[in-house]
Order: sequence, then C-alpha cells, then structure tokens
Amino acid sequence: MGHAYKQHNVKIHNKTLIKEIVWKRGPLSKPEIAEISSLSLPTVSKIVNELSTDHLFIEHQLLQAQGVGRKPKTYTINEEYQLNVEMYFQHDHWRCCTSNMIGKIVNDVQLPALADTTDMQYQLLEDGIRDAMKNVPNVMGIGVGVPGVVSQDGIVSNIPQLEELEGLNLVEKLHEKFDCPIYVENDVKLMTIGYHNNKLENHDNIVFLYIGSGIGAGILIDGHLYKGSTNFAGEFGYIVTDVDSGHSMEEQLTRLEASAEPEKAREDLLKTVAVALNNCICFFNPEAVVLSSPLIYEEDLPRLRKVIAKHITPSDIPSILLETHDFGMEGLIDQCVKIFNTGIA
Repeated sequence: MGHAYKQHNVKIHNKTLIKEIVWKRGPLSKPEIAEISSLSLPTVSKIVNELSTDHLFIEHQLLQAQGVGRKPKTYTINEEYQLNVEMYFQHDHWRCCTSNMIGKIVNDVQLPALADTTDMQYQLLEDGIRDAMKNVPNVMGIGVGVPGVVSQDGIVSNIPQLEELEGLNLVEKLHEKFDCPIYVENDVKLMTIGYHNNKLENHDNIVFLYIGSGIGAGILIDGHLYKGSTNFAGEFGYIVTDVDSGHSMEEQLTRLEASAEPEKAREDLLKTVAVALNNCICFFNPEAVVLSSPLIYEEDLPRLRKVIAKHITPSDIPSILLETHDFGMEGLIDQCVKIFNTGIA
C-alpha cells in the first residue's frame, strides 16, 4: 500500500510538472517536454496522452517546410478547457471576472457592495459568483480577494472596510454552495503578486506596502509570497510606533487624518511612512519597496529616501517606487491559474 501511495504521488507530481511546462512554454513536443522536465520520454508520453484525451492539451501536427516528413506533434494548453471565477473587492465595489486556463479575462463586471449586514454582504458575494457561473459550463475554481487578514482555514478578520464579513469563514461558507475548490486571499498580497508579474518580474525580493484606509504589506521572498505561520505576515498596521503609549502605526495614521493641522499632519505622515519603509528594508533587505498610497506623491520619494539614508547605508537602500494602479485582480487571477489549473501554487 505504501509503495502504491508513493507511486500515486509521483504521478501527480509529474503531471503537475508537465502541465506547468506546457502552460508556460508550449507549444512543445514530447521530446522537448522530456528534456525540460528531466523525465523519461515514456513517462512524458503517457501523461501527455492522458491530458490530450481529457482535452486539457491540444495536439498540433505541423508539416515540414520542405513538405518531406512530419515534425513531432506539439502540445499547448486548451485555454477554454475550464474557467475560473474571481471576485475582488476594490474600493467600494466587487469586481467579478471569469478567466481562462492561461489567465485571460473572458468577462469582467462590477457589482456595488452596498450591503450592511453579514448575511447581506455574503449573499451579494454568492449571487455575484452564481451569476458569473451561469454561462460557464465547467468551472475549475473560485477565487476571492478581500481587504482583511485571511487565516489558513479561510476565516476573515481585521477587515474594517467590510466589517460585515468579520469573523466569517468564507472558504467554508462558499464550499457549502459551490462544489469546486475555493481560494480566499488578502488584497494587498494579491496586489503584490499582480504588480510583480506586470512590472518587476525580474526581481525576486520585493515588499509592496499599501497605505490608505489601513496599512498592509505583501512580501515576496525568492519569488514566492511569504505569508508567515498564520497568514499574518505583512500586517504592518499593527507595528507599535510608540512603546509608552502602545499606539500602532494604523492608529497613528487615523489620528493624522483627523488632525486640525494639515501641514503638521502631512509632515508626521511622511515620518510614519519613512519608519515603515525603514522597517521593511531592515526586516527583508528587498530589491525594491513599492508604495501604493493615495496619500503619497512622486515628489515625496526623494525626501523619504533622504530620511532613510540617515539610518541605513545607501548601498543597502533598495529602489523605492510609487504605484497608483490596483493590480489585485491580476494577482488573484494569477493565483487561481496556478492553484486550480496547474496545481503549482
């Protein structure tokens, strides 16, 4: 039984590897797949034939340019084999997308988030998913991005923008209604993935710091999202900035927004942001720190760098970039493709 179980796991691993290779680099022939994967040609041939029979791979037969003989058959991912449904909370609405096997958006609509109770807010989310699935014959999985902490088992917390969902196990709740895999993740972590894929793909270590209605960060280490032991990594809003008072960074930001002295408040805001950046650099030594904030402007960056340079050696200060676009949906689609379509999260 142990040997059979091990063989089963090896086959799953090999299948996942081949799906990832064809997804990223197809069209490829079986010998090319075998070379890239370091698997034997018979193993590759058997798995590719299974995936072609299941219609996940599309088979192509090309003639030689001179008309003599045939090239080996090549294989690509069948983009429309299955679709994913993604729901992402963005500012004051839910953005609902369906995407195909390679992450291309097939449909994209906005739903106003006007509900004010847990049941109503959840129902709005569920109805949006159900509507998106009406014209999708084969749903692979459902992904949801929310502005709060998401525990490993799917419980949402620390979500002031959608207090109605506080404490709700969103994964479990959605599983009761939809018979497919469910993925729920924090929005800033998804922004980090989306930004990295679109603008900093050649960087393996970045921190994406959001400062707005709250403070949060996404952390990429060696190209992988770092979430910590309980998915709490990156919640910079809870960093204590004053040991005596116990005030957190997020509490300080709230006080500054309510200040009757706008000039002084802005001065203090930049100091708070400089502290956050300083911490990011000391903790993670990233290649870049990306700021996403409606409160920070391009002209603030040289000043922030100057403040940081008082405490950190210039050679250790990474690129500090400002981004205004929300790449959260792009990050959510990327994760859904990896988790549901190829199994390579």
